Amino acid sequence: MADLAFEHEIEERSAETGSSYADDAVGRGVSALDGRCDVRPDQPLPGLSTFSVQAFVAIDRNDASQQMYALITDPLIPFRLNVFGQARDLGDVSVVKPVQWGSVDWPHTQRRETMLLLQRPPGEPLMPSIDGQIRPLKVPDITKNLIVPMVALLSALADQRLVHRNIRPTNLFRAGSDGPITVGEFYSTPAGFNQPSMFEPIERAMCPPAGRGYGDSADDLFALGVTALFLVLGRNPVAHVDPETLLARRVVMGSYAALTKDHKPPGELAPVIRSLMHDRPSDRWTIEDLSRWVDSGVAVQATPITMVRADRGFEFANGRHHTRRALALAFGKNWQAAREVVLTDAVERWAERSIEDRDLSQQIVACRHSGSSGPRMISDDLLLARTIIALDPEGPLRFRGLSIMPDGLCAMAALTADDTDMSAAFSEMISSQLMEFWLEHQSRSSSVAVIGKSDAEKLLTYLGKSGPGFGIERGIYDLNKGLACQSPRFKHASVVHIRELMETLDAGAKKGEQQLDRHVTAFLGARYSGSIDSELKEFSAARSGEEALLAQLKIFAAVQFKHGPRELPNLAALIVNHLDILLAPYRNIDLRQRLHGAAERAAPTGKLPELLGIIANRKTLNADKKRFDQARRNYRECERQVHVQEDARERTADRSLMVGRKVAAYLSTCVGAAVVVMVVLAGLG
Repeated sequence: MADLAFEHEIEERSAETGSSYADDAVGRGVSALDGRCDVRPDQPLPGLSTFSVQAFVAIDRNDASQQMYALITDPLIPFRLNVFGQARDLGDVSVVKPVQWGSVDWPHTQRRETMLLLQRPPGEPLMPSIDGQIRPLKVPDITKNLIVPMVALLSALADQRLVHRNIRPTNLFRAGSDGPITVGEFYSTPAGFNQPSMFEPIERAMCPPAGRGYGDSADDLFALGVTALFLVLGRNPVAHVDPETLLARRVVMGSYAALTKDHKPPGELAPVIRSLMHDRPSDRWTIEDLSRWVDSGVAVQATPITMVRADRGFEFANGRHHTRRALALAFGKNWQAAREVVLTDAVERWAERSIEDRDLSQQIVACRHSGSSGPRMISDDLLLARTIIALDPEGPLRFRGLSIMPDGLCAMAALTADDTDMSAAFSEMISSQLMEFWLEHQSRSSSVAVIGKSDAEKLLTYLGKSGPGFGIERGIYDLNKGLACQSPRFKHASVVHIRELMETLDAGAKKGEQQLDRHVTAFLGARYSGSIDSELKEFSAARSGEEALLAQLKIFAAVQFKHGPRELPNLAALIVNHLDILLAPYRNIDLRQRLHGAAERAAPTGKLPELLGIIANRKTLNADKKRFDQARRNYRECERQVHVQEDARERTADRSLMVGRKVAAYLSTCVGAAVVVMVVLAGLG
């Protein structure tokens, strides 16, 4: 029973692939995708790699002329699986297209990794690094070979309801010095994950890479504006400024002013870049605005932002903060100190007196009250988080060190899974319904709000169920279809597909490994095509070894039936080892022996649904129960008849004794009378 029992603590299993195999694979290439291509571990492609994924040469065995390359993903970071499939239908646009994805035995890590196979872009990146320098591109070149293809690409993405979120000079490629520019891949990591923060709008730049969110075309247009600035200057205009300082400068000055403070773009391109980099998404140029400029050459510049500044800055964290957003940013970065501040009335007094915004002051006061969007008790952390939202309603959710855009909950959930403190803070943020509070403070509906609301509701539902298959782990896999199973038992393999997980479990069963933990059950629940929640609840509620074993068999059988593989012989053999426990509910000894034999014969086929049908067939169980109940009734009837006969026997003996006593008394009376008569007669004679 221990072989299949639920376990909280599981030791990591070391990689088993030998070094000789690794060396051999590096030399000859690694076969991938059912032999379709060879990936060359000894031929890396630095220009196509990032800090989170490594690129290598890939050769199509059927067509060596087809230019492809492979990306080996990080198992801790979800790739954009849904986007990978949809991007094949983008049409004839200048972007690296996906080919296929799958798993490969990778010699460098000596484990099974997830591999993305992509079309190889032409040439090298336009810039070798973000801080590198190139010959500045001319405005006509940027217009013709960058902006025109980008308009077509962004339009095609919008038609598919997709975003790129990976537009930057190091991810742009071209063959030669005057050809069209091709945009690189955007599949291997969450949206915005690989972007330097300067290519992200301010509200997303406030977040770590995992929390920047899915975004929309407005975010891609902002990144295009920064990219055009880099290319027309031939350099990073703020290479000497660290990201934190640059973000603070952008909050105060605006993004365009902060990035062009020392280096101005050419006059004819300046209004275009300024309009693309507008800090208010609703006023930023749209794809249609950019297309009109391409067609007419006339730039109708976006309306500049009028920033409300307080005459008297709010003193906090060794600085004076003159705007709402600047103070919100400082609060988020200095959480402990800010908690003490919001317990006083200093912020609302500053809002009313220095900013002269009575509505804001009242909103900050209202943060102390539960209302309809939160728990009854408002903790200090929740009070601070709400106050930050009131100060910066378009900014991210900030809670105890976390900073997450509402449409970034999915990736952040995945990246906090291995950090106990961050995971606890994330769960508390969701449970406190901070998302609802954020939604109440939005002036307009947006895709950010729609995605955020949906994701938060899912997470809240799963957090309300604590058993295996639910909790934060279920939310992680439900929201991140491209995330590998994070169970410690899979340290030797990156398992993204549910079929692969079952194959890996089967291989581990041969070696006596434990099967189900919280991550495995959550992964199966999230990736199953349909619902196995009832089976997961049955497993969670199991009160005996027999119930736990049967619940696990039901889970595995359901998954195999829907997703394969066709055979799971090791799991079947493991089940058969516990037949005495599983067949215990059957009362008929002959039936139990027949089922035992049938299960042993079925086990080598590796078909768990068939095995389940033998072990826990409802009709057989009901028939056995009926026969057992009938046998019990027959037994009780026999007992009753025995009791009746015994009672009758006892009553007969009692009656005989009573009659005997009466007869004896009568006879003794008669004898006594006779004796008296005889004595009397003798006296008379």
